[in-house]
Amino acid sequence: MNGWHFDPYSAFLGAILTLALIGLGCWLRQPLLRGWQEVRAGLSRSAERLTAGMEGRYREAVIAWAQRAHALAGFGPLERFFLVPRLIPPPPRPDPDAEEEWAAPEPLPLGVALRGHQRLLVVGPLGSGRSTLLAYLALVHARGEAGSALRLPSQRLPLYLHLAGVDWSFLESEEEPEGLVWLAQEGVRTVGGPSAASRVLRQRLQAGTALVLADGWDELDHPERERAAAWLANLTDSLPGNLWLVAVGPRGYGPLTDAGFVPLRLEGWGRSQVETLLACFADLLSPPDEERRLSTQQAADTLAEALKKEHSLLELVLRAWLLMATGEAPERRVDLLMRALGHLLGLSEDRTWLSPVARAALGDLALMMQREGRATVARGEVEAALEAALPPAEECPPRAGLQAFRALTAPGSPLIPRGPGRYIFAHPLWQACLTADRMAASSSAALFEHLNDPRWLPVLDFYAEVGQMGPVVEAWLSEPDDLWRTRLCVAARWTALAPPDAPWRNGVMALLARTFLEPSLPAGVRGRLAEVLAQTGDSGVPLFLRQALRHRQEDVRVTAAQGMGLLREQADLTGLVEALKDPHESVRTAAAAALGHIGTPAAIRRLVEVLVEGEEMLRVEAALGLACAGEAGWEVLREAMEEEDFLTRRAAAYGLGEVGTGWARELLERVARDDEQWIVRSAATAVLSEMEAVHPSPVDPPPVVSELGWLIAWAAERGEGVGVGEAAFGPLLRSLEEGTAPIRRAAAQTLGLVGRSEHVAALRRAVHDPDPRVAQAASWSLEELARRYDMLIR
Repeated sequence: MNGWHFDPYSAFLGAILTLALIGLGCWLRQPLLRGWQEVRAGLSRSAERLTAGMEGRYREAVIAWAQRAHALAGFGPLERFFLVPRLIPPPPRPDPDAEEEWAAPEPLPLGVALRGHQRLLVVGPLGSGRSTLLAYLALVHARGEAGSALRLPSQRLPLYLHLAGVDWSFLESEEEPEGLVWLAQEGVRTVGGPSAASRVLRQRLQAGTALVLADGWDELDHPERERAAAWLANLTDSLPGNLWLVAVGPRGYGPLTDAGFVPLRLEGWGRSQVETLLACFADLLSPPDEERRLSTQQAADTLAEALKKEHSLLELVLRAWLLMATGEAPERRVDLLMRALGHLLGLSEDRTWLSPVARAALGDLALMMQREGRATVARGEVEAALEAALPPAEECPPRAGLQAFRALTAPGSPLIPRGPGRYIFAHPLWQACLTADRMAASSSAALFEHLNDPRWLPVLDFYAEVGQMGPVVEAWLSEPDDLWRTRLCVAARWTALAPPDAPWRNGVMALLARTFLEPSLPAGVRGRLAEVLAQTGDSGVPLFLRQALRHRQEDVRVTAAQGMGLLREQADLTGLVEALKDPHESVRTAAAAALGHIGTPAAIRRLVEVLVEGEEMLRVEAALGLACAGEAGWEVLREAMEEEDFLTRRAAAYGLGEVGTGWARELLERVARDDEQWIVRSAATAVLSEMEAVHPSPVDPPPVVSELGWLIAWAAERGEGVGVGEAAFGPLLRSLEEGTAPIRRAAAQTLGLVGRSEHVAALRRAVHDPDPRVAQAASWSLEELARRYDMLIR
């Protein structure tokens, strides 16, 4: 057998071939590398184009969804009539060394509010526009217009999530999907975008450049809220940099604040917003016949009256729309929504059969959903309700059921899609109104079964207009009330909505009056009762408040003056003029401010008399009142700066500081420079300094108790530490009981910002603190916790 032997010729040829291959590789290395880089760049560009194209398609889906997702979709593009609201942040962090009172925070422009803390709650009652705000934010971000529209520093990709449409049991399953993947998929599904766009959303979420908008919190029950809040907290921790915005009602959002979300309240509307809205509709709508046409001033006066009864923004917008479109609008809320329903359905002379069919079918659906606590109905249920409501075949056109279904579910109609084959009312107020309308024509037994269910309160508000409310009110007031007389305030709202001749109204008004005069009533509660008294519109309120202005108790007279100011044209000026001579400065100040809020020519004349002839401090209050009286009051202040009396000019300078317009600033600058009296120059300079100091700042994160400097210093003086996390609440609670008055006040205020439900007992004790400022802070914080955790505190 031959063994292996070395073949030099083969080795030589192999070496030559190897060297040749190595040389060829070195020679081709750069061209090959360049070619690979070009291929890779081409693939990257293709991927970027695909991603950009997919993102563009997703943005288009969001835009289309935002234009149809709100209750006013039938009016036209959202941006044509949406008024960007301001948001009211929580009070500033407490400071025991601060000498000034803990003033109410100024509302922030929307863009400013969204630049700070990245976990935010939009808080507002039903119909306040919180869901429409989410749709608007989705719209401007999807269009890339957030910078120009809101002056936001970055462009984010919006992701909308409806929390009530989530089956939260998936969190307990063994195969729980990854939160990031599920969130992206749900965001795409909700707006009807391409499924492949979920990859784009995942990338944006991981990069911290997304805007997550969540709605439907109020539709969740308590266990679902706990799960949803924990899930959101986990996501916000794992996906930093994104902006999270959740729309919530005024109660029951505690699990979210525990997760680090900061509540921002929607600012209410005033006359300026009303006039802007009317101008928007004037541009959108064809004017009615000359005989029925209303001027913008007349329509604004009508809406200003509606504002007094705290109508929701949805109702104000519907009322404005009808006023500008037809020249008239029903006074009752039920009639208003039913009239608007007919217009939204596009009813015409050849479709007269549709109105009763739609009203009956929608009423049946609304009542069924309300009783069963459901948010959606299936298409089959809608079709069945229409079939039951249709008249005999000979009285309606062919395929009437299909026509009716299309009318009820068309864009801008009362029913909008929510998931495959399912529908939801475009706004909960449609459902509440239709439920009350249906119950008024049948049985109201369900009202007593659900009397203490907050989801039925909107139904009760509408039922107060159309139903037999006496037994309901009696049952409602038979239940124990809380510290803030919430049940009594709700009954007062029903009084404002009910027919003037409703027999039960007198009993509620008498109870309101007795409670208002209770000697031990906290000032904040008395003030709230003054507000609801004014909103009832009862003819006896001016006389009652005039009598209260003579009450022996100072704080009763102060609150009576404030309540009189809320009556505006119906106010009794004689009583306020008498109050200007009250021996207590607080009453005189309240009376002057009330005259400014009234703003009628007669009230302005009284303020002018005080401005020119009153005592020094009261002149300043008169000037501040004139600043609240609109352009007529502003003109008085402008003229007052030319008066010879330097005390008049000094007071007018303080009033001009509240006007805040460019001409007012220029006038103050001239006075600060040229006035011959140093006391006037000093006042103008001080006002200008305050105006310069007022710059809206973004929202801060919630205070961390263990990092509060004043608490650390207080504990150190006692030889103690503060601890971290939940342990820090121990020293905070001790400071509430054992600290000096400023320390106790700061501790009470801190609990209002970050306290938990278990801190209620300590605040209940602090309400009786001998220092009135501490007691007032504790009362505010106690009410904050009651709202946050939806607690009944008696």
